[in-house]
Amino acid sequence: MNKNTRRGLAMLLCMILIFSAWSTAMAATLQGGPTKGKAARISIGVEYVGKLSNIKKTVWYKFKATSSEGFYTVTVKNLNVPNVISAFLMDANEEELDHKTYYGKNDSFVSNQKLKKNRWYYIRVDNFYTGSGNIKVSVKFTKVGEGDTLKKAKTIQKGKPYIGSLDVKKDVDYLVFKAPKTGYYTFTIKNINVNTTMNSYILDKYEEELSSKTYYSKNNSHVATLRLKKGQYYYIRINSISGTGKYKVTIN
Repeated sequence: MNKNTRRGLAMLLCMILIFSAWSTAMAATLQGGPTKGKAARISIGVEYVGKLSNIKKTVWYKFKATSSEGFYTVTVKNLNVPNVISAFLMDANEEELDHKTYYGKNDSFVSNQKLKKNRWYYIRVDNFYTGSGNIKVSVKFTKVGEGDTLKKAKTIQKGKPYIGSLDVKKDVDYLVFKAPKTGYYTFTIKNINVNTTMNSYILDKYEEELSSKTYYSKNNSHVATLRLKKGQYYYIRINSISGTGKYKVTIN
């Protein structure tokens, strides 16, 4: 390795260390509480750095969901704790919504959830061994958009394929179709790459189920030919309990 190469690698390493220190410094410092009752309150959209030690083996944080319907991304990153830790997302009754056990530094627990409005939720982090170090905790919120509820169903048209995506765990998408005339229509709903079980439903205006399918693999399709009435609205509901990915809908 020549001198210029060594110098370049040294500069790159310095930049990485500086950026790491800067990103940590940009986060607020907040130590988690020792119990659920003394959980440290965090604000949505703010990053916090707290400490795990062999004395404080468990720390608690809490946040309150907004008054708007939407999705939350809860992240707990192990910055430099040298041993196994676990993170949990819970409701106010300590019902577990998600969890992860880490086996190394710089690993993260990331949970995407649709949570109930104005409810309290808790993050618990456990340190199994004697190592000490820092964790970074954050909660981000995304408001419900077009297609996330029946009332906000996205309009699709005959002969025009629509590609949508399930972006977070427990995501639900709604599409709506108005039959231009009475007759038979073929619905094709394809799982392009949703990485776990996906469900699709075709509903009438009363939300009565006309056809449904559960997919157990990628590139599988739900195909249904139905007789529709002119001027009536029909809905497609697509969801996955834990998977994310794209799907394609065509009506002919």
